[in-house]
Amino acid sequence: MPNHAEPKPPKEWLEHLSNASQWERLIEIGRKCLAADPHDRDAHRHVAWAYAKTKRPKEMQPHVEFLLGLDANDPVHHHLAAVYRLGCKQPKRAREHVDSALRDDPQNPTYHYVACVAALRLKDVKTADRHIHEARSLAPNWAAAAHLEIRIDGSRQTRAREAWERIRRLEETLGLDPSNAPVYETIGDIYLRELEDPRKAESFYRQALALDPTDKGIQAKLFKSIGSRSLLYRTLSTPWHYSLLLVIIFIKAFGIFLGWMLLVRVFFAPAAKIYEWFVLTDVPRQPNRLLAPLARIRRFPLWIRMTITACLIMGLWIAIVSWAFKTPPFTTLQIMTAIFVIHLIPICIAVGFRKLRVRWGRWQDTLRQRRALRKAMDHETTLVPEI
Repeated sequence: MPNHAEPKPPKEWLEHLSNASQWERLIEIGRKCLAADPHDRDAHRHVAWAYAKTKRPKEMQPHVEFLLGLDANDPVHHHLAAVYRLGCKQPKRAREHVDSALRDDPQNPTYHYVACVAALRLKDVKTADRHIHEARSLAPNWAAAAHLEIRIDGSRQTRAREAWERIRRLEETLGLDPSNAPVYETIGDIYLRELEDPRKAESFYRQALALDPTDKGIQAKLFKSIGSRSLLYRTLSTPWHYSLLLVIIFIKAFGIFLGWMLLVRVFFAPAAKIYEWFVLTDVPRQPNRLLAPLARIRRFPLWIRMTITACLIMGLWIAIVSWAFKTPPFTTLQIMTAIFVIHLIPICIAVGFRKLRVRWGRWQDTLRQRRALRKAMDHETTLVPEI
């Protein structure tokens, strides 16, 4: 039978795509290589790096595990494993791999760079300083190491003069690598956050995006710098975190409202039921011996009965709350009085608006009646014959 399997792509294609930063195409060709030969070390390595460059660390796992299983003493494999662990936010395990790589090759500046990043993730600034200085001494013209060193220095500096000095050093770093988008981004950050010059920051963010148009982080910073200087854009755009904050405030306010209604319902429901009962007892009924004591209660005005009842209920609640929460009775009385007053305020406002609306309606009715009367009088005068 004829073999219809696709031929394995040449190894040179992987190197060419890696040098050209064509990561998606590299993943595609690497998968074809692995389909033809699942034990191709170079294909596993290139595909793993492509996933790392495209920020997909979880998909690196099978390739990293294969390479470590193939040769656990190769520092290149430990370097790749450290990058994988950093992408998965496991800096401790990343440090283990990079330390193993440094034991085999202590003069490699790339390994010191990765060790610096792992130390920064672990908040070990002293170790990070040592590794980045070692990387800078081994590769003085490496722009990425110079950039990281300047950023570490910036985390400890607060003065404007120091910010200008960092900008000068970053511009020198651009002389080493003019196509380094993160350096442009960092200069923009300094202008925007420390020197408060959003127009200058915007220009550097635009240069960074010209080198890496798909970077969402730089795009967001560009829009932020435009919003800092443009009132029109700030008015038209509502930042997502502000919208989320409004949603959280609404949810909290709604929860507080429900809790408040439940609280006042529990506190005031007994008094409301007793008030309803007093109203019903005032309704004339046929004489009944069982209800004879209630007839004596009806002799007192309603406000006296409700005052006595409210005092009894208040005393009962004070006793319950003081016993449950171990608070002094006077403090409990103050809290309950505050609850009553706070609940009374919106009720008084609602009643006031209702009375205003009733008076407004009556006034409108009066005006309509006067207009109707005036029209009737005018009609009657037109019926009187002229002499």
